Amino acid sequence: MNSFSERFRCAYSILVGIGHSLQSLFLLAVRLYWGWQICQTGWGKMHGLPGVVQFFASPASPRRPKRVLRWAAGSSRRYWQAI
Repeated sequence: MNSFSERFRCAYSILVGIGHSLQSLFLLAVRLYWGWQICQTGWGKMHGLPGVVQFFASPASPRRPKRVLRWAAGSSRRYWQAI
């Protein structure tokens, strides 16, 4: 039993050492990937400016009926009055 636990500890310490040495490389890869995605998105927005302006000028989601808005406002008002 003692030899198994010793072998397990040795294997675990090797695994932790490998993970520790690859941590910075993995983080670098993730940061480069995210940076590249952000650059592509920014490039697309800057070179497609009329489309971006049109998107933000029009509502992104369909308008809700006034009845739903009245119900939501009334229920939240009742909730806060109860508190």
